[in-house]
Amino acid sequence: MLFRSVDMLEGLLHEQGIEAFPVPEGDPFDPELHRCEELVQAPRQAPGTVVQVIEAGYVRCLPGGCRSVVRPARVTVTMDRTNEKRVKHDG
Repeated sequence: MLFRSVDMLEGLLHEQGIEAFPVPEGDPFDPELHRCEELVQAPRQAPGTVVQVIEAGYVRCLPGGCRSVVRPARVTVTMDRTNEKRVKHDG
């Protein structure tokens, strides 16, 4: 029953032009598409790199190929190795 409900919801969203968008790990952080939930140190990654996707983001496809962000993707991002303090990011 739950799977059927999820399928129905996904169908309704798709009818309205709303779909999840991919966020590959290793992409640069984009505040228009991403919401930083946590900053981590990752010596092998450049600062400002998405290292984990916590929750998918959604966009609404508009006529003419434009997209409008409905909900940004929640992500974990690398921080500058010289800056060890945590920073609160408002979405």
